[in-house]
Amino acid sequence: MIKQLLTYLAFVALATLIWWGHAYNTVRDNTVEVRMIYTGRPSDVKLSQPLPEFIQIHILDDGSHLRHLQRSKPSLTFDLKNYFREDHGEINLSNEKLRNAVEDILPETSRLVRIEPENIRAAYQHPRTEKVLTVPIRVRNVPKGKKMHLFPNQAEVTLQLRLDQFREVTEKDVNVYCEYPQKPTDAIPVQVEVKTTKAKCTTIKPEKVEYIVEI
Repeated sequence: MIKQLLTYLAFVALATLIWWGHAYNTVRDNTVEVRMIYTGRPSDVKLSQPLPEFIQIHILDDGSHLRHLQRSKPSLTFDLKNYFREDHGEINLSNEKLRNAVEDILPETSRLVRIEPENIRAAYQHPRTEKVLTVPIRVRNVPKGKKMHLFPNQAEVTLQLRLDQFREVTEKDVNVYCEYPQKPTDAIPVQVEVKTTKAKCTTIKPEKVEYIVEI
């Protein structure tokens, strides 16, 4: 009786080993979770929707390679800095781009079937703010032998710009000036030239200044 029991248990153990070996080496479709890592994104940029932390990849491979891939906890890193050069736009990680990145981390025995989601897209916008600069007013085209005094001789210029570029724009990027009047007048208009594409002038105070011409 004991001998028969031992024989039966040995048979069961052998059958189990054969089944596990067959399952381990059988090609099958399985899903692996891949962690997504994004770099180069400014902290103040607003997205229309969050970027996924994980994607699901469906691959064909044998059990041993699938288990190894799952245990390795694969991840992908995408540098997004080139997307954020404009004030607003869209992040678009196409299916082709995702597939190429995934295939780079798969073993040679694996065949990629599909990716979920198929692509990653999100609109973005840089938040904007205002910056006020106090800039001296210069006079252009003053005739030789004459000197012109302005009252006041400084202007407050309000600029609209991206929040992440606030410190990059300074008084050196703004030129405030008046043209020497061709005819006598009580006041002359103040004009602004913004020398950087990072900012736009919204207001200037004062819009006109009084003057005295010294001969």
